[in-house]
Amino acid sequence: MCRIKYFQRSVKRNKEIFRPPHLLIKENVSGQKIPVHYSEEYLTFRNKIVGVHVPDSDTGHLKDLLNYLSENETVPMMWLLSGQVLTSREGIPLKGDILSLPYPAIDYNDIEKILLKDINNYYSGFRKQGEKSNLLKPVANKELKDFGEIYCYILNSIYKNFKPLYPIIGKEFIAYPFVLGNEPEVEIPTAIEGIEDKISKLIDNKASNNLWIKRIIRVYHKNVVFLYKPNQKRYWLQSIAIRDADETFIDLFKQGK
Repeated sequence: MCRIKYFQRSVKRNKEIFRPPHLLIKENVSGQKIPVHYSEEYLTFRNKIVGVHVPDSDTGHLKDLLNYLSENETVPMMWLLSGQVLTSREGIPLKGDILSLPYPAIDYNDIEKILLKDINNYYSGFRKQGEKSNLLKPVANKELKDFGEIYCYILNSIYKNFKPLYPIIGKEFIAYPFVLGNEPEVEIPTAIEGIEDKISKLIDNKASNNLWIKRIIRVYHKNVVFLYKPNQKRYWLQSIAIRDADETFIDLFKQGK
């Protein structure tokens, strides 16, 4: 039975919080890891630090908690559970956000790890940096390759033989073809510069004076699926590949395929 207790109280009310062994957890999580420190020394601290103290007999539990809080998935999970961290540009985790984390640790599958990784690596920065975010930069060839692998991995849970072809990179847009089978039954273009104006008209949709919506184009031609999107990282993340594959499943189901 774990007897770990959580404290954040004045030393006048509870002196045990400053006695070892204990964890010190900083509320202000600005990076990809929760600032956490294990100590076997007597330490005092002020607010914005969450103290976790246990008796000597439960030191093993405290170290288990340290390892959990140091995992890669902990920060993005905290952001998902928080009521204000991802919804405000200057969102800072509070004590309640940290204490709301599921514990013991959840055994995440590969898809869940991809979703959490992209939250950690991209969406948190996008919230803070806006137009200067790395998400708005052109996508790299390696990122396109990773996107294609995940997209086909999801589709092949049903269809077994989807393969990515070479993405066709234009000035502003990318056409990414995927073939079901060994060879495409249609001709794959080598360039899209000549049709980018048409692509732009299809993708860019002005919903109001202050709101533009970017459509994602999926074209199904015989045994080939074409994805047309802007040349920005945010449209070609592995987490987006999961969403695109789910939507492709729906399209193919409606087509009776």
